[in-house]
Amino acid sequence: MGMGFSSKLATRALRFCNSDVGQAADWCVQQRAARVARRDRDAASAAKRRLQLKLGRTLEGKWLDMEALGQLEQLGFEQPLACEALKCVLSALLTRVTSGTGF
Repeated sequence: MGMGFSSKLATRALRFCNSDVGQAADWCVQQRAARVARRDRDAASAAKRRLQLKLGRTLEGKWLDMEALGQLEQLGFEQPLACEALKCVLSALLTRVTSGTGF
């Protein structure tokens, strides 16, 4: 507890590490790091989902490819323009593939 851990976590760590204080402290640090990493991953996932909802779907009802959008933005395209381009390109490709005209 003197290291900033709750008594519940410290007790659990000591039990898990057979009362070895050094290992218990390391375990507590690892648990905290894992919790932070989980929280960051969940926040990034939620942000991605909010962006998908904001940008909408293609004409076929599919979600926009976020990786392709990111690549277009890295090339210097503005997000709205890249978004519309991806929607149009996906629609055109699917129309060609389903009609059998090929690429």
